[in-house]
Amino acid sequence: MASEEKMIICSRCGAEIKESQAYCNYCGCVNILGAEVDYFNKLEGVRKDLEDLGDDSKEEFKKTIKSSGKLIAIALIIAAAIVALIIGIVAWRKNNDKKHYSYSYNEKMEVFAHLDELYEAEKYDEIEKFYEENTKDNYQIYEWQHNDFHGLYTYHAWFVRDLARYEEDVQKGNKTYLPESRSWMLYDVCQLNYFYNQNKNGDSSIYDFTEDEAERMLKLLEDDEAKTLEKLRLTKEELEQIKTAYSDALDVENYWGIDGLRDYLKENNLYEDRGR
Repeated sequence: MASEEKMIICSRCGAEIKESQAYCNYCGCVNILGAEVDYFNKLEGVRKDLEDLGDDSKEEFKKTIKSSGKLIAIALIIAAAIVALIIGIVAWRKNNDKKHYSYSYNEKMEVFAHLDELYEAEKYDEIEKFYEENTKDNYQIYEWQHNDFHGLYTYHAWFVRDLARYEEDVQKGNKTYLPESRSWMLYDVCQLNYFYNQNKNGDSSIYDFTEDEAERMLKLLEDDEAKTLEKLRLTKEELEQIKTAYSDALDVENYWGIDGLRDYLKENNLYEDRGR
């Protein structure tokens, strides 16, 4: 009975993979040992294929080798170049992975402690800024316990940005751009509402919240919806209608995006800004 293949832990995402795998199924990180095994297995396959070609007599084989010597030499040079390229890519990815996964344990704990302080103080914008400045240098920041909360908070941050743009358009009288600013605000609210309710109903495969995180997110969502009703002069019924239509589309994998939402608003006479 064949023994089970040894399993190892991916150095980047922590997933369990087979030792012989060249890459992690989940994050694509290179498994150096598996990549080497895969490479040598392929070389062995090439060697066997070359052996299977030898059905001619020895004399015929010698003639064939002599006449095709130059071609073989060229093929070997190309093969060597390809091997060198593969080794270079593997080495580069390995070094790149180390660069982007380089926190020591103590450094990681210090970073997480700092983020925890910001979270408890409800300084979410500072957390957002910290992510923007540090995610390019180290993947380990995604291991922070409130990472999913931060991911959904981004939709609220976008809402704040689009609200500011809308108010600027109103102040400057840029009526041409008001419908677009209006659409983006509603899009942000619909996204935040959809993923919050997915988690609340236990259906989320993207964001996973604690009860405390859900309460904090609900406050942000309610504030965004209140400002939407006030600034866009929508009724509660109209806003619920928009959110429901957007969620229903996503539930059947009909991802609208901003274009889909814009079309819906136009069809239901909700796209144009209302007089003030």
